[in-house]
Amino acid sequence: YVTNLNEPAAAPEYTLPFTETFGESLGDFTAEGEIPAGLSYVWAYDSSYGAKASAYVSGTRYAQESYLVSPILNLEGVENAKMSFDHAGNYFGTKTEEATVWVRPVGGEWEQLTIPTYFSSWTFVNSGEIDLSAYAGEKIQIGFKYTSTSTVAGTWEIKNVKVEEGIIPPSIEDVTKPATVAAEGAD
Repeated sequence: YVTNLNEPAAAPEYTLPFTETFGESLGDFTAEGEIPAGLSYVWAYDSSYGAKASAYVSGTRYAQESYLVSPILNLEGVENAKMSFDHAGNYFGTKTEEATVWVRPVGGEWEQLTIPTYFSSWTFVNSGEIDLSAYAGEKIQIGFKYTSTSTVAGTWEIKNVKVEEGIIPPSIEDVTKPATVAAEGAD
């Protein structure tokens, strides 16, 4: 029986490793954000492209801000965590501002993460590993944030979300070459 129709159901909770392919549905992800008149949805499942966001319908672009939110990911007892996903898209003004990833501790505020690799045109690419170690020991949710305006409304497609334990090794750019110092009396 239902005790209170106004209380939303609690989000499902998962431990690591967590994967969602978006191969058959949006899984336990949910869309958050107001839907403007003229749109029936922003985030939807597409059997060819996975989770898909767009605010363009029949020649009209709609101003929109919408999140596709993960279930709760329990990082209690986890020392380091990282995530990655595959994504594609097109028709963005500035994709690094209009197709972004965020994280929030359960009950907390959204904080933006950095996506190392962005798509070009409709070609799916892996995002690269995104560090979640700052949230180790917490319960979190990931949010894929889609933003559009009445003049620019891109389409973003996401597949193969993976959140797992582990650290991200430093890249070659992060490693500095040790300085060579001449010792006195050296040949």
